[in-house]
Amino acid sequence: MDSGFVIVADWGSSKLRAHLCQIDTDDKLVPIDVGFGLGVTKVNGQFQQELESVSANWILQYGEMPILLSGQIGANIGWHEAPYVRCPAKTNQLADHLYQFSVNDMPVYIVPGMSCMLDNDTPDVMRGEELQVMGWLAQKPERQQGQHLLCLPGTHTKWVLVNNGQIEVFKTSMTGELYELLSSNSVLIQTVNNTLSEPSFMQGIELASRQTGFFSHGVFSVRTRQLFGQLNPEDSCSYLSGILVGADVRGAVTSSAWNMENIACVHLIGATDLVFRFELALKHHDVDVIKHEVEEVNLAGYQQIIKQIKAAD
Repeated sequence: MDSGFVIVADWGSSKLRAHLCQIDTDDKLVPIDVGFGLGVTKVNGQFQQELESVSANWILQYGEMPILLSGQIGANIGWHEAPYVRCPAKTNQLADHLYQFSVNDMPVYIVPGMSCMLDNDTPDVMRGEELQVMGWLAQKPERQQGQHLLCLPGTHTKWVLVNNGQIEVFKTSMTGELYELLSSNSVLIQTVNNTLSEPSFMQGIELASRQTGFFSHGVFSVRTRQLFGQLNPEDSCSYLSGILVGADVRGAVTSSAWNMENIACVHLIGATDLVFRFELALKHHDVDVIKHEVEEVNLAGYQQIIKQIKAAD
């Protein structure tokens, strides 16, 4: 990796987010520009063309450079499949399992995802979030010690247990995707309004926190509360979000995969709006949170991979 520049990209199911970065003398990534493209499920297999449309001007200006990709682009629905690294595992093992190929004589690397087996014999997987955990660990050496629980809210929210720098286990919840499906394609919501009504959101949190069963019945209350004048239609999305986020958080704080008594706080990494919602839900359960800037964590993860590639060259 001799170039002074690199393209790093989180290529998920719905979108491609790429950064042009300069590699400084300390191997630190300095972002110069950002570009966006279509996600893995939306390009009809035209992966190279989509990547070229995002990066063409950068390559024209700065010359050929390596490209580092993470996310669903390495799944079996992506460009090339990068097999999962099985947990428990250190994040530095990711660089040992990169999928490498070339595009227009430029080296392209795909970061593998990670898998784990839960105590109910159910497998779980992630792609993209493992790089964020890697970046989070690299930001401060003391994070390599002790037990930490990270929450990465998104379409498929990840709860990740890190123990002495190793990812022990993680759990996925489909909170974001369920919200999208139920708010857009169900009888619950007549008019989608994604502006947060905090009181209505907290009503959903409260319902989810005390309801131990009949999750789908709780969700149906989005409709019945509107019918009987207990919920304004314009606040129904916030109430639905509260139920879904609340159920997600309640499941996490009562999970058998980790002991919350050993967890000092939950580290939140994600989009600002989603992080705020999960923060409210966690504080409702008296769980302390620390929030982290997602772009900084992402770049720190890519930076660690690039250091390991350069060390191996």
